[in-house]
Amino acid sequence: GYMEIGFVKEDNVAAFIGAGCNIVVGEHDQNTHFLVGEEKFRGGKRYQAANTSMKHLAFLRDPRTRQIIGEPEYGKNNLKIQERFIPIEKKKRFHLPHKTSMLIALSRDRFFQEGHFV
Repeated sequence: GYMEIGFVKEDNVAAFIGAGCNIVVGEHDQNTHFLVGEEKFRGGKRYQAANTSMKHLAFLRDPRTRQIIGEPEYGKNNLKIQERFIPIEKKKRFHLPHKTSMLIALSRDRFFQEGHFV
């Protein structure tokens, strides 16, 4: 598996945030990347726990972070799982060289008020 937390303005996804997505990126806003390669470790509850924990860590590691931006692959189950357990906002569908993604945003306030912690 692979997990990464970084700042949006230092990531390639920043080039895709612009007109038509209604996102203003702050200096301390972060993004997360999460990949599980082993089939036996995939699944709703495992994904929910790991992804929610990673978002929680991102907000805790820098209290100036107002939102977390993500670009999960469009049409995959992980986006559906995130919608069930994390109050994300879908912003726009866009194409990267290796996948079609959905740009999502998770605000700090909504995460701590509406997030389902396991």
